[in-house]
Amino acid sequence: MKRWVNMELSELQKQIIENSPDKTVVIAAAAAGKTQTLTEKVRQLLRSGVDPSKIAVITFTKMAAGVLRDRLGSDYNSGMFIGTIHALANYFLMSHGIYTGDLIEKEKFDDFFELLKEHPYAVEKMDWVILDEAQDSNAE
Repeated sequence: MKRWVNMELSELQKQIIENSPDKTVVIAAAAAGKTQTLTEKVRQLLRSGVDPSKIAVITFTKMAAGVLRDRLGSDYNSGMFIGTIHALANYFLMSHGIYTGDLIEKEKFDDFFELLKEHPYAVEKMDWVILDEAQDSNAE
């Protein structure tokens, strides 16, 4: 496991972590501290008593999900979801006994969403959805 050095948070980062409204969008250049801000936001949620199973952190890549887990270190709770949007869709489906092995084998990951449309009951409500990369999200 790589050791991450936490740099001091800026006032803006502290504001994002401590005073989040329903929706917050953080737009910043590479290496500006977005991942650190998200990591600290998750820590703040956990410390405030948010149920880890109601937190989903969506990353653009599996590697980015691993980095977030590593940065959380001992604060990472296996009950929370950290991964790609495709992995979250697959998690929902599998949690409800819906077989996805064929799609995984054929690498048809976008078809997870079609399966969710067929089985909308599989989508679980999350209290906190944190996007590490928002380019694939819409305004809602």
